[in-house]
Amino acid sequence: MVEDLRSNKLGKRLSYVLRYGAVIEGLEVSGDGFVNLDDLLHIGLIKRHSREEVIAEVNKKAVSGKSRFELVCRDGRDMIRASYGRNFRPAQKHHGGNVFRLLEICMSYVCSHIKNFDLEDFPDSYILNQIFYRLKFEKKLTNSAMPSVIGRVMDAVDFTGIYITQKTLNLIYERLPNLQALSLKECSYLITDNVLCKLVKSLPLLKRLNICACESVTDQGIQHISKYLKNLVALNISYLPLVTEKGLKELVSNCLNLGELYVCGNSNVDQALIGELQVIQQSQHHSKSSLVIFASCNTLE
Repeated sequence: MVEDLRSNKLGKRLSYVLRYGAVIEGLEVSGDGFVNLDDLLHIGLIKRHSREEVIAEVNKKAVSGKSRFELVCRDGRDMIRASYGRNFRPAQKHHGGNVFRLLEICMSYVCSHIKNFDLEDFPDSYILNQIFYRLKFEKKLTNSAMPSVIGRVMDAVDFTGIYITQKTLNLIYERLPNLQALSLKECSYLITDNVLCKLVKSLPLLKRLNICACESVTDQGIQHISKYLKNLVALNISYLPLVTEKGLKELVSNCLNLGELYVCGNSNVDQALIGELQVIQQSQHHSKSSLVIFASCNTLE
């Protein structure tokens, strides 16, 4: 049990560093998201864990055989990265000094006075995303601040850990018709089958959707997803107890581009059903590659 807790803590720390905090922690990040494993092992969050423990965490697999992390050797050095979800926050100060970057000074001012700004038509998606995730990280992304932050150029939005309301959903409908990635994880108080129907109708270009732990969603909601999200490549419907075998089979049959499906914590899903879903995907679409299905809790962080 102690070993499991230690491993779980390491997984969460690696997820934070390799998806978000690598630059903040002083690590050099390559253009494709890799950091030097030796450097990673020396930062405060990881240094109490051994190289062997980190490698073991990288090698943990879902039933699909896919890992959250990747380890490669480049020029004799072990390099590691998160397999997905990378959105690194930039360093606040110039390398090797105590002088704040101009971007950091401007971002700090905007975030401190966000209600004085209207960024709906702000053209730089990178800056807008940085403002959004900084406010989220600092727990300042309130519903009153949301209208100032949601901009039309945003193609990915993660509301995990934020209390959102119908007003926030209205902003999504009105401003983000070209959204490609959306996370509403644990928004069970708001996301129902009917709400989900309106949402997916409004976001036809959505490729990645996370409604993990939105427990009110049933097979009807899954039907709406399979009907309207023709570009979907990744879907997280973990911990949705009302989603059954019927809904999952319909989803896989109708979503032509679906490559990743997360169904952790669903008692209706077993190894036999996973095999059936993969067979359906291949037979329906004549695909040479199998649908990747994550049914292990280790893949949820």
